[in-house]
Amino acid sequence: MNTALARSPVQSPAPADAFSWLPEVLAQIAAVAGIDAALAIARVKGGARCTFPPKVREDHWLAELVGRDTANAICKELATGIGVELLIPRGEHATRKRRFYDLRAEGMSVEGAARACGATVRACRVWEKNKSLKAEARMRVGAAERARARREASPQIDLVDLLDQRKSA
Repeated sequence: MNTALARSPVQSPAPADAFSWLPEVLAQIAAVAGIDAALAIARVKGGARCTFPPKVREDHWLAELVGRDTANAICKELATGIGVELLIPRGEHATRKRRFYDLRAEGMSVEGAARACGATVRACRVWEKNKSLKAEARMRVGAAERARARREASPQIDLVDLLDQRKSA
């Protein structure tokens, strides 16, 4: 068993978008077992269909890779009681994209970051545009939620009640 990746399945919950840069299956695994486990699974089983049983035996490939407790936590998240077969993404694209974002955050140019992460400049420009569009959409959703909360928090004045109060006074 690879004990380097074995970790306790009980973790503090990650923010909802902490792993949004990963494909959905890997993001679910990362949220439960950590990014190291998710990337190890992608490295070993990426591009193939894999079975996630409801309960993992000691000799299951997942238990051997990340440890039995962590494997059971992953399966509990993915298998939903009866087991499931999923296509595991390779994750190379996502890690390349994440590396690009990190380099850009450090102040590197688009061209330099593209070379450093092994992507084309054109792809990196698309990633940047999409990231800014997602951020803009999140801001809009946040603003709409704040406005809804303000409306719910402010007392609603019923005009009929107000007129009735004035007539009776």
